[in-house]
Amino acid sequence: MTVAAVVGMTAATAGAQSLLPPDRAVRGDAVGTLGWMNVRSNAGESFDNWANRILDASAGVGFYWTQHLKTEIDVGATTRTEHYFAEPLVVNGINTYRAGSVDFSQRHLAISQQYQFFENAWFHPHLAAGVDVTRENGEEERQPVFLCDPVTRVSRQIEPGGRFGPDTRTRVRPFVAAGFKGYLSRRAFFRSDIRVLVRNGADEVLLRFGFGVDF
Repeated sequence: MTVAAVVGMTAATAGAQSLLPPDRAVRGDAVGTLGWMNVRSNAGESFDNWANRILDASAGVGFYWTQHLKTEIDVGATTRTEHYFAEPLVVNGINTYRAGSVDFSQRHLAISQQYQFFENAWFHPHLAAGVDVTRENGEEERQPVFLCDPVTRVSRQIEPGGRFGPDTRTRVRPFVAAGFKGYLSRRAFFRSDIRVLVRNGADEVLLRFGFGVDF
């Protein structure tokens, strides 16, 4: 009976330890994520000016001020993508269009202040606001522009095509974000969030998934 009791107590203790909540006395965390990015293109006035075949990889660290307030810094880079556009033109009262493509990639640095809800042991939704600094490298290829005379029905080239760039530009934009942090053990967690960068409306949307650890 004594041996059985000791074994039972040991098993119960081990089970209780496996169910212990995450250690809340943490100073910060580190996380790596992969994401799917959608970017509003500035090339032309196409009916669809969103580029959306973009993979993003990011890494970040966060520092807790309290159990609810955290400052987070992350850096990331995207794959290169190509976006096609068609821009309507009116020349001497005649309608035509300019078509082409833009291919670009981004590197970004973001700093945000995050508010983490609840003091739940395992699941923490959060809201965040911050500033993103993006360095974008891109090239634009334009097709020749032709104009068809409605009287003679003859087309003539009014603008040559060509490739322009590469050009590099830096943009600073505010953003808002929402997501959650779910613990897999006392320190390891799963993380997901959605980030919307703003410039005259939504300018970029990033959906991320990743894993991290508290320290």
